[in-house]
Amino acid sequence: MVITVIILLILAGITIATLMGDNGLLNKADKAKEQNRKQTSIEIMKLKITNIQMQSYDENGKVATLQYLADKLCEDVEIQYVSLNSHPTEEKKESVIVEEGKSIYTKLKEYPYEFEINSSLQLKIDGSDNVSSSDGNMTDLTISNSDLLHLYNNIITKMNDANSIELLLNDTILLPAVLSINDNIDYIINNPSSFLEPILKNENAVKALANNEYAKSKIKQNEIWLSELKKCEYAYVEWTQPIVTKNITTVEEGTITVDGSVGSGGSPACLALDGKKSNGEGGYWWPNMTPAWWQVEFPYEIRIKSIDYYNQYSTAAHNLIITARLYVDSTKKVPIGDEFSSNAAWQRVSISGIKENEIITNTIYFYKTTGNAGIGELVINADKFIF
Repeated sequence: MVITVIILLILAGITIATLMGDNGLLNKADKAKEQNRKQTSIEIMKLKITNIQMQSYDENGKVATLQYLADKLCEDVEIQYVSLNSHPTEEKKESVIVEEGKSIYTKLKEYPYEFEINSSLQLKIDGSDNVSSSDGNMTDLTISNSDLLHLYNNIITKMNDANSIELLLNDTILLPAVLSINDNIDYIINNPSSFLEPILKNENAVKALANNEYAKSKIKQNEIWLSELKKCEYAYVEWTQPIVTKNITTVEEGTITVDGSVGSGGSPACLALDGKKSNGEGGYWWPNMTPAWWQVEFPYEIRIKSIDYYNQYSTAAHNLIITARLYVDSTKKVPIGDEFSSNAAWQRVSISGIKENEIITNTIYFYKTTGNAGIGELVINADKFIF
């Protein structure tokens, strides 16, 4: 009986030592849990620093300075403090002026560890445990421009689900950086089944593509993307019709051409877009012959909502008679609205038959079939296609 009790006490001692000792299971479990928590905080901080460096590259075309990093960490809601001193007595986020060769100290709200970041953007946790403990040195978090480009270049090819694509498209910093690499744009354009629909639903993504000249050139060469974007409201912006006030045939944003057979009795073609709709305001284009044509061509496409025609001025009634029609080009195969007529000075005619938002063109071709009149003014109400 005594021996049994002794054996049980020995076993109990072994069990307690196994569980509670310095190398006990409970202690090891606590250490593992703590190590995992510390490693999680390290990864979060490294990710924040990497994102800030991406932002610096996007904004300034260069890697971040410690001052830039400190300023951005101060704006982060997950950061408890940014300080020039380790474990400051007053833990708060405030702007700091970083001296050359000095470090900053910061801490995540959800974790008990303080990080030191030096002027070389190397990271240390709690002043003693290096993030990289294998060689005892602080972890270097600096990212060169070429490293950033490599990172951006690999992101897009890993987009294999709708959620990750959506996250990228909504990121106003990362998306332009990804699109700064032509290979990424090629990958997007060549994979419409993955990217076309989510981009069409995302205003940020549509505008980012439109702001990239290489992307615009590739889209113009791709009928699938081009036709679908023309149906997308995000691909249009409000357009202001250019006003021509000089006796020229070239508009600042386009070119005006006229029937070469119009003789010296005609008036300058530019006056059809001078913004003046009455005799008291200004001039008009008068070809003084039939038939005759007038055309304006813009270096971009517009989506037409409506067009108003204003007749010219004349004291002779026969010079106010006109029947004409607008088309999308000189082939006259696609009309813009119905044929229209006028017989009074500066008479306004709202052209009927224009189906709003259906006509998308870069050219408006005016063709007169009868009468001597020309164009007092064309007022075009449209949106501009940004691709």
